[in-house]
This record gives sequence, C-alpha cells and structure tokens, in this order.
Amino acid sequence: IIIAVFLCFVASLVMIVVPIVTNYISAYLTDTDEKDNNISVGYNTISIVEDFEPPTELVAGISFKKDVKVQNIGTVDCYIRVKAVFTNSDMEPYCTIDYNTSDWVYNDTDGYWYFVNPVAVNDISSSLFTMVTLDDDIDSTEIKDFDILIYAESYQSYGYDTYQTAWADYHKNKS
Repeated sequence: IIIAVFLCFVASLVMIVVPIVTNYISAYLTDTDEKDNNISVGYNTISIVEDFEPPTELVAGISFKKDVKVQNIGTVDCYIRVKAVFTNSDMEPYCTIDYNTSDWVYNDTDGYWYFVNPVAVNDISSSLFTMVTLDDDIDSTEIKDFDILIYAESYQSYGYDTYQTAWADYHKNKS
C-alpha cells in the first residue's frame, strides 16, 4: 500500500512538474514578435497661401500686393496648377500682373498656370505673381470694382517625370 501511495504521489508530481518544465523549456527555446503594419493611401491636399493688401481706392496707375503661392499640406508630393479669374472681365484688360514665368507655365487651352516642379510635402511653391497694377491710361469712369479669384488643383506626382505627363494622365482618367 505504501508503495502504491508513493507511486501515485510520484505520478501526480510528474503530471504537475512535467508540463511546467516543458512550458519553461519551450518558452526558452522559442520567441514571437508582432508588427502592426498599417497601410494607407497617400493623399494630396493643398492650401492657397496669399498675402493680399487691397488698395484703399482704385485709381489709374495704382499697384497693390497680391502674392499667390500654394502649399502642399498632404502626405505625398504633387504637381500644382492655378487659375486666376477676374470677377469683372471688363477690368482684366486694364490690369498688369507680374506672373512668374520662370517657375510657372501658362496653358492657353485651359487657362491654368502650371508649376513646373512637384511640390514636396509641407513645401510651398514659389509665387505665381506678387503685384497687380492698374494701367495709367484708364479713364476713371471705366474703373470698376473687381476681385481676382484664385483656384488651385493638385495631382500626385508619384510615377510622373514632368507636370505635363501628370496632368495629361489626370485628363485621361477624368474622362
């Protein structure tokens, strides 16, 4: 009987100790690690950055500051285009705008100015223009109130070598 009790005790001890030892040995011989890889689509978002000092009075020959730039506030580099639209088309022929033709290219077909280089994340384009001047020879009776509205668009630059190929692809995918 003593031997049977002893064997039961040993068997019980083995059944308790073996799984514990096996778990410690297994834990010592193995390792695990986990990485959470979030995958998201990049997005391009822009913001018009403008320094505008409206004139107190519109008179012939007056110049006023209107510095127009575009900032990339998205998560990917992008190409940018901008359209400047007069709210009163009668005033457009009497205004001279100092467009930056070094960094921006005008397209007669669609009326947009295209920034030739991609704008990196958090960067700002160079100025499209900085000043607007009303002609000296405009008659005061022809001067009318007007605004110059700025409209900007962006297109992700990844996969495109030039602004022309990017925007051509945009037009192809849009239709």
